[in-house]
Amino acid sequence: MAPSFDHASSLGRELTDDARRRWLAAGQVGQYAEMGHGGIYWSANDRRGANPIDLVRLAATRYHDYFAPALRRAADLDLRAVRAILANVPAERISEPAIDFAHHFIEYALTELKSVTP
Repeated sequence: MAPSFDHASSLGRELTDDARRRWLAAGQVGQYAEMGHGGIYWSANDRRGANPIDLVRLAATRYHDYFAPALRRAADLDLRAVRAILANVPAERISEPAIDFAHHFIEYALTELKSVTP
């Protein structure tokens, strides 16, 4: 389930701070997360990899026993701990808008994962 937090975009690493601020101000970080495509293809006929959250949604229903333990662990994740980890990244490596964007991205992905009932 780890790709559901990355989405092949490293939490918006390709975005400028201005773009991050726009996504945040519009309250659309979740839409950004839903646009991403990962490197896992659900079907051999797919033209691009599935959205990682969609992949978990689908796979958890088909492979309940495999996904249930990981979904339970995800449900226990404390977002304050995520924020603390992001805050500990050196300032020369991450900006405040990048921290806010990553936090909102992870929060959205976690909320979606918690809604999956395998």
